[in-house]
Amino acid sequence: MTKCKNKETAEDLAPALAYVDYLFANAAEASLITGAENPEESAALLVSAGAANVVVKCGGDGCIVRSTDACFAVPAEPGVRCIDTTGAGDSFAAGFLSALSEGRALKECAEYANRCGALAVASVGATEWSKA
Repeated sequence: MTKCKNKETAEDLAPALAYVDYLFANAAEASLITGAENPEESAALLVSAGAANVVVKCGGDGCIVRSTDACFAVPAEPGVRCIDTTGAGDSFAAGFLSALSEGRALKECAEYANRCGALAVASVGATEWSKA
């Protein structure tokens, strides 16, 4: 199991998290920082530590979005054949932020992010998919 370099916890990161509008982490990273066993609990602890919005990527299970006002799960895109995960997290984050920049609601941002991540895993490498 991977460990935090300096055994940081969400509480240790709280002073920095207070400046974070959108925190993206995969389920393993979120668990490592918070010590929580499930993504929902990890997201809640990261919001409690100061992040305004937390998005926990859960691979084939979609994602969890938590803010001070809302908490919801967005399922993964159905029927995706995962070939290579290279660039999936970056594609997910880029899709989320692109939708956010268009003024979409958090749930729509997460849905679009899942589509972008799904396109990324459906081909080899990080550059061979078309627009979602």
